[in-house]
Amino acid sequence: KWFLSLNLISIAGLNLAAVPSKGTILIGMTLILLFVPILYLVLLCKSFLPVRRFRLKGWLILVVVYTTSGIMQASVINLFVEPYKMPTNSMRPTLNGITASQLTNSTSLIDRLITGRRYQEVRAAASGPIENIRRNHNGIEFTIGDKLHHLPPVALETFRLNHNAAKGEILWAGTIFSGDHIMVEKYSYWFRKPMKGDVIVFKTDHIDHPYVRQGTIFIKRIAAVPGDTISISPPHILVNGKPLSEPSIFRRLNYGSAGESALPSDAVTLGKEEYFVMGDNTMPGMSLDSRHFGAIQQSSIIGRASTIYWPFNRMRAVE
Repeated sequence: KWFLSLNLISIAGLNLAAVPSKGTILIGMTLILLFVPILYLVLLCKSFLPVRRFRLKGWLILVVVYTTSGIMQASVINLFVEPYKMPTNSMRPTLNGITASQLTNSTSLIDRLITGRRYQEVRAAASGPIENIRRNHNGIEFTIGDKLHHLPPVALETFRLNHNAAKGEILWAGTIFSGDHIMVEKYSYWFRKPMKGDVIVFKTDHIDHPYVRQGTIFIKRIAAVPGDTISISPPHILVNGKPLSEPSIFRRLNYGSAGESALPSDAVTLGKEEYFVMGDNTMPGMSLDSRHFGAIQQSSIIGRASTIYWPFNRMRAVE
């Protein structure tokens, strides 16, 4: 009963956190972060009390319940809802990615919990020149002496690469703002097709582009659906010859950097189950999307980004 109750409450919390309403997000997160841990503590305390012997039948029931509850949780994540973290600012201002500033004010536990803001500093573990610098999606790696150092990706803009470091020297310090953690619901598309304006999460496995890594996940907004003809004529994006104006975010975008769709003559008519997707941040170099790699297939869509569940000060529906 305890195992079933805990798993059912967790499942209910996940699904509530994916409903695009601040009230339901709050209830769902309360269940997951507060109610379930309290019940686990009660279960832990109760486990020290004398209980009657299970015998073989009791143990068999426990094994079945424990296995079933694990399958239930895995099924919910695979079929209904799934959490994701927004790593970049390609969807800003709708969704915030990980950013950093040179603010060096200390942050409290409350800051980290509510706003996702934390102060971080990296000190040199040895003395000597900074060498073997490597940049990747995980950040910046380099060696000083024989010591490997790692900096977050957001440190690149303010980190001095070429200098000799002294042991204990602060190589980089700043305040890191965590990216939005979002809940993606998958069940909407069981009953309807993805629609223009939806913010979707999709796999990159079917995208052939030198700057798109296979096996990763992208988050973009649908600008055009199957059968639409789309082109870009700065400052507008045209769908079937008319400026796209709904939702309102499309009226505020910058289409000067249009990639492979730079000219009105580069119009694309979408085939069956093809979708043209764009990031909400269309400033040059900020969003790698269908303007550069073309339409995506419906089969690659995982689900719809429905809510921001953390940081708590940004808890809201994704619109």
